[in-house]
Amino acid sequence: MISSLRGILVNLTPTRAIVECAGVG
Repeated sequence: MISSLRGILVNLTPTRAIVECAGVG
């Protein structure tokens, strides 16, 4: 379970950063 959650966070982090950058810029 920890590995799955960690994988999800790793996948969401870059996506969230891109979305935030796109929203700001």
